[in-house]
Amino acid sequence: EMNEARRLACEELDAVRLAKFEAIRSNLPLINFNLIPAEKGGRPKKSALTVWVDTIPKVEAALSAGAEWIIYGGEAFASKDISLASFGKALFLVRQSGKKIAFSTPRIIRDVQLAYFKKFFTEVQKLQPDLIYINNNSLFSLAKECQVTIPLWADMSLNIYNYQCLDFWREQ
Repeated sequence: EMNEARRLACEELDAVRLAKFEAIRSNLPLINFNLIPAEKGGRPKKSALTVWVDTIPKVEAALSAGAEWIIYGGEAFASKDISLASFGKALFLVRQSGKKIAFSTPRIIRDVQLAYFKKFFTEVQKLQPDLIYINNNSLFSLAKECQVTIPLWADMSLNIYNYQCLDFWREQ
């Protein structure tokens, strides 16, 4: 009987605590996602070996190992900074081997780095990689401001956590 009283008290306490959140849950707008159904039939797309690298020796190693796509840049784990000149060298090596290349941006940048990335987008526009891998919202906006015509790919780090984010990416 004591255990039953405890169980009932816990259930009542849970109901009171969760009631505060019920109003929030029930007031959320319903969203029509208008999802496009997957194409039926046809041949499945072929997988491509894609390697993310941050140095020229790694580009060479990836290409010699059969990589079809190189993602160059982003976070630099082997060196402090990746120079703009090395992006050109990576592009040359990849083009020479007949493969594809994406230039990547870091996930986290500071305000003081925005001037560098404005220059980066100007230089990258001249180089014409196959695409630019965008890893944060500020660089996506900066690329648009710089009128980059190279396709921009959104990285998984651009997660959608709320309706405002979802609306933002729908508008893009």
